[in-house]
Amino acid sequence: MKILIVDDQATVRTAMRSVLTKLGFNSIIQADDGDTALEQLKKDKDIGLIISDMHMPQISGLELLETVKLSPELKKIPFIMVTTDSDMKTVSKATQSMVSGYIIKPFTEKSIGEKLKVLGILEAKPASEEEVSDAEAPPDDVKILIADDQATMRKSLRLILTRLGFFDIVEAGDGYEAIKQLRQTPGIGLIISDMHMPKMTGLEFLESVRLNPGLKHIPFIIVSTDSDMKTVVKATQSGVNSYIIKPFTEKAVKEKLLMLGIDTELSDRWKTDMRRDAL
Repeated sequence: MKILIVDDQATVRTAMRSVLTKLGFNSIIQADDGDTALEQLKKDKDIGLIISDMHMPQISGLELLETVKLSPELKKIPFIMVTTDSDMKTVSKATQSMVSGYIIKPFTEKSIGEKLKVLGILEAKPASEEEVSDAEAPPDDVKILIADDQATMRKSLRLILTRLGFFDIVEAGDGYEAIKQLRQTPGIGLIISDMHMPKMTGLEFLESVRLNPGLKHIPFIIVSTDSDMKTVVKATQSGVNSYIIKPFTEKAVKEKLLMLGIDTELSDRWKTDMRRDAL
């Protein structure tokens, strides 16, 4: 895998390259600002991971992240943010912009290695027999798993998803039930989970999914009333794809799905058909 390191400080780029080399990565290129990084991304189609500093001249790491995630050609590239920032606003912005991972400086070989394992870039330990069996790749029509201990919240989210054109939906009342659904229901292509649930929390459920080789590719959205820095950081460190704060709206859910590359145009076609049938 080819990795792009973006940082305006040469010493940090050198340190990161050294860590990545020790972890077995030898195809590494560097950029000292966001503009140069974008030029590299345009020229080199083999880049499979971006590791970027937050604070850089001209284009910040957050602006680079947003540009990458809005590009149809680049949005699927995993993006890790490395910074000294640990305040809630910065972490929330990076999470909302679809950052894949978040590492606080000073970083270590262990912290980088663990992050790459969560993303499935660095090989993790073999799965145990108790882990969930391999899941099939997500189909064109996305099958969605909703996990929430409150039936009213599941109903509300199901209604929104149906209005957005998604009808293949399964539900779970807690993390353990959600894992059971993943075992029994092949082809789940998106998980939307509450943070606070009995037996197994949403964060524990997320960590279980990310540690399973057959499930770690499934996009995972956390829905919660939490907006404190510690919760957001934990979810980001565990590989959450996006984070929605309650109370959510149809617009907020649709925006998250679009940022994940999940087509919601079906909803517009469906609404058009419904209006035509009503005439």
